Amino acid sequence: MLKVAGGSGGAAGAVNYQGTWNASTNTPTLTSSVGTKGEYYVVSVSGSTNLNGITDWVAGDWAIFNGTAWEKVDNTESVISVNGQQGVVVLTPGDIGAAANTVEIIAGTGLTGGGNLSANVSIALANTTVTPATYGGGSNAAEVTIDAQGRVTAAANVAIPQGTVTNIATGTGLDGGPITGTGTISLANTTVAAGTYGSGSLVPQIVIDAQGRITSASNVAVTGASTVVTNVVTISTGDAVIWQNNAPATITWENNTPATIDWLNNIFPITANNATILVDCAAEPLFTLLPGAATVSGQQYKVKKIDSSANAATITTTSSQTIDGSLTYVLATQYKSATVQSDGSNWWVTAEVD
Repeated sequence: MLKVAGGSGGAAGAVNYQGTWNASTNTPTLTSSVGTKGEYYVVSVSGSTNLNGITDWVAGDWAIFNGTAWEKVDNTESVISVNGQQGVVVLTPGDIGAAANTVEIIAGTGLTGGGNLSANVSIALANTTVTPATYGGGSNAAEVTIDAQGRVTAAANVAIPQGTVTNIATGTGLDGGPITGTGTISLANTTVAAGTYGSGSLVPQIVIDAQGRITSASNVAVTGASTVVTNVVTISTGDAVIWQNNAPATITWENNTPATIDWLNNIFPITANNATILVDCAAEPLFTLLPGAATVSGQQYKVKKIDSSANAATITTTSSQTIDGSLTYVLATQYKSATVQSDGSNWWVTAEVD
């Protein structure tokens, strides 16, 4: 233990404080083996000035003369202060740059729970002032208040005003109104006679109003309707046809040998009941004879050659009537067809397929 004596003339064995010493610049100047016993300096600035072989001077050390040489009292291993504090020091995590020694979960808006994480904690949705219930219905509307967190913070049922129908009028095309209580609304009758319109020779003529109703209906005859047909007939050599002799002449038949004579009918008279005539003239040329144009005005016939022979299927007329200005119209190749139509006097080709 060191004793400090007052004044410059201390008792023998006492130490006398002389002030601070800069060990870096040797201020004040100290010399090895030169000094007064018991005198000491406190190093204020660390340095390496050589005093009697000692060069590791650290701030806080003492340089003390023992009467012969300078010695060092090493104070660098002593705790002078803690984090700049002296005395009874209590450190906080912040004093040493550390985080707080506890971490907490804070329950924010709309949540409850939380706390120090030194143990398990729970977070839950906080209750609002809303009464748990079902809101809205057939006669009520749900009225809700929603906060910034999307929570319903208030809810109530608001009655939906119920109106009373006092009068239902019936407009165009309807019957039954006005209705002030209960009643039946139905489609109004038009002036159309209920029935079936249209047939093979008649077409319906109808009038439709803005509401899409048929307000008038009647049957209208189609021009040439009595001769409008849709059947298909196929003819070939030997079919029952008629003979025609346009010139007044006496025909004498002579058979001088005992033999059977076969007669081949090769003219087919088209009737009002025909529509499409398919001609198979593989055995010999065949003719189709149109009826008088005046009897089937507006009627159309389609004639078609269906065989691959060189025999022609020829369309002919009666009473010198013409087909596109000619007395005949020839179908020379297989699958060639012509559609002819009467104008009441003559015939016209309206479609042709080679």
